[in-house]
Amino acid sequence: MKRIFLAFFIVSLVGCSKKKPWTKDSVVNDCLRELNKKNEQEKRFSGMQIPYLCDCMAEKLVEKYRSDAESSKDKEGVTKISMDCVLEVMSK
Repeated sequence: MKRIFLAFFIVSLVGCSKKKPWTKDSVVNDCLRELNKKNEQEKRFSGMQIPYLCDCMAEKLVEKYRSDAESSKDKEGVTKISMDCVLEVMSK
């Protein structure tokens, strides 16, 4: 269930960051804001997991894609990155 939630979340997160520069910090900040908001209602991750999850996703997204527009065109790739990060964070 966490995987499905995160897949939808990351796809919406990438779409939300179009107005900001494509940097790891901007992606992390957007992720933290959105994931904390969603997590308050759904309680899917611990407060300690969220920063690690956002950092992992931001690092991999910014490394793989040159812009938000580029990442938005590859929903499958973005979903794979989010799933990999969930598995990495959940295994700690």
